[in-house]
Amino acid sequence: MNNLTTSAGIRNALAANSLAITKAREDATLFERLKAAAHLADKLEADGKELTAKLSEVSAAEAKAERDALFAQFDSMTISYHFPERSGGGLLNARWEICWKRLAYSMDWRKNVMTEYKASDFTTLDHSYPDAYRYLVEAHPEKIPNIIMELSPDNPAEAMATYCASKRANRIIMPSRSNA
Repeated sequence: MNNLTTSAGIRNALAANSLAITKAREDATLFERLKAAAHLADKLEADGKELTAKLSEVSAAEAKAERDALFAQFDSMTISYHFPERSGGGLLNARWEICWKRLAYSMDWRKNVMTEYKASDFTTLDHSYPDAYRYLVEAHPEKIPNIIMELSPDNPAEAMATYCASKRANRIIMPSRSNA
């Protein structure tokens, strides 16, 4: 025990008392935080749900704006096809001509101008011109030829993916109907 009859003893007691007060205040603050923790956790969870919903909304708006800006660069997509005489017909033997215009920088004009592009097959379009492929599937699915749409009548993206996979495999690969 401290000797409270000397100044040194009293100083030691005051120092110990000061440390105890500091610790008690820290404990009281912690206790108040702990008492409020359940309410704070509920509030933070609600805030998190609100922020998640807002993020979803803003992300969707940004994706739409990005998509609209991309698609605004395109114009005049046409698709034609024929079957070579000795091919016997069939989807995989079709010869395609896919034409479209897209804004591209012209060195002659020193600005972006509509420039014509062509692809000889949808697999080329998908691989070499993914933005044009996306433009076709998402903005103008009505331009996808019926012989391709027959692969998945109500789903242009699936019909095109099935055609491209079939073309690479050199055989028709039908989409799974497990969800039907």
